[in-house]
Amino acid sequence: MSYHDALTHIQRGEFEAAIAQLSTLLDADPTEAKFWQAKAVALLSRGQIDAAIVTVEQALRLAPRMAEGHQLLGKAYSKQGNDREAIAAYKQATRHYLDRRDKANAQACIKKINQCQARQTQHQSVQPQPPPNQPPHVRTPHLSNFPTPTPTTVSPPPRQPTFSPLPLLSLEDYLTEAIAQIDRGQYRNAGDDLDWVLQLDPNNARALGYRGLIQAHNGNHQAATTDLARAMQLAPDNAHLRLQRGQARLVMGDAYGAIADLSDLLATTTDDPSFLYQLRSQAYQQINELEKALEDFDHLLCIDPHNAVCYQSRGNIHRLNNEMDEAIANYHKAATLYFDQGNWNKHREIQRQIQTLEARIRAEAHAQAQREANTFRVPIKYNQEGRIVLAVTFNNAQTMDMVMDTGASITVVSESMARSLNLVPTESMYCRVADGRAVRASVGLVRSLALGPAEVKHVRVAVLSERRGGLLGQNFLWQYDVRILQTELELMRR
Repeated sequence: MSYHDALTHIQRGEFEAAIAQLSTLLDADPTEAKFWQAKAVALLSRGQIDAAIVTVEQALRLAPRMAEGHQLLGKAYSKQGNDREAIAAYKQATRHYLDRRDKANAQACIKKINQCQARQTQHQSVQPQPPPNQPPHVRTPHLSNFPTPTPTTVSPPPRQPTFSPLPLLSLEDYLTEAIAQIDRGQYRNAGDDLDWVLQLDPNNARALGYRGLIQAHNGNHQAATTDLARAMQLAPDNAHLRLQRGQARLVMGDAYGAIADLSDLLATTTDDPSFLYQLRSQAYQQINELEKALEDFDHLLCIDPHNAVCYQSRGNIHRLNNEMDEAIANYHKAATLYFDQGNWNKHREIQRQIQTLEARIRAEAHAQAQREANTFRVPIKYNQEGRIVLAVTFNNAQTMDMVMDTGASITVVSESMARSLNLVPTESMYCRVADGRAVRASVGLVRSLALGPAEVKHVRVAVLSERRGGLLGQNFLWQYDVRILQTELELMRR
């Protein structure tokens, strides 16, 4: 007694003998999935549908990837009239056959799925109707209780509805469903369906193109490149494939490649180019070609002047260019269009962007006003050996020419300047001069030093007998950020 003997009984139609033999084998080893599978075949062949379902489900618990088991389960449910469960089982069988590269059995299961779906549709279409002018669930009175009316004309019996056979779903139908899933952003489900299609038809260029686009969105750039290259080899002149390649390049950060594909399509298309302009504008933004991006949006708005997304995108570009007035104007237009469309979420989003920008503009204007209040410009009198000479006012009274020296830690005057200022020495210190020597200098205090409106009170000044002019040093300059312009010196209070 062996498993092969049981299979022989099944082939001969000796189902009772096969069931008995397989039951004995299962008593000895209940973990062998193929025994349960064979017993389910015999039970179903005898018409014991419920028992067959229970038995094959046990086989699938032991071997979940057994394609034959799922196929048998689908057959049993179909015989039971449970098309929904039959379809689910046949789908599982198809997947596992495809995993084994068994194209013939996978197609057979797909055909069964289509038959179940067609039967489901017919069952849903045929519903019992109440008699004419009679509400549902109301019993029709017995005619013997009423006088028999005089017959006039005999109406023919109502014709029974007839149904044309529904077309079976093809690979193209599965591809169409996958495309719809991509449009809904359901990339994983779409990828599974495209894998099915490509296992049955490896040279389906459309499926390769869509799968390449999904791979790009999922970050699988190498796989995306492989699929799209294969698709273009199969259909090199297909404009839709070139569009998909451009989209994938955009997703993968290859903006220049995307621009090349989209520009070729724009040069040859006879259809509405709006989507192409929108994509190419995104590519230009990736490489910071913002003016070209704006040009594409201008083209798009000529075609579709009520495109809210376009106005929003233009606002984003103007914001990046720090062109706030233009950004706000575009955002206002986008907000109006979103409101007219009833898109409350987008309208609220744009309104928040506008409020944020307006608050930023107010803050920047306030900061600019403060900077201007604390910023002074004074003329440069002339240059002396590469250093600028400025007119400095001492004690709000005397103005003298001074060389600005950012390397000097203290302001320095000559003896003649000190006498003119009536400077009284209060201390002494050593100062290092240009040749590196340390020279002793007397130090006095002036009430104020002013450079135009920039003024510092109580400034220590060193007197060097060796100098013929003065140096404006860091003990004045440290309170200001200094910027040398062509003819002016700009000072901004810290």
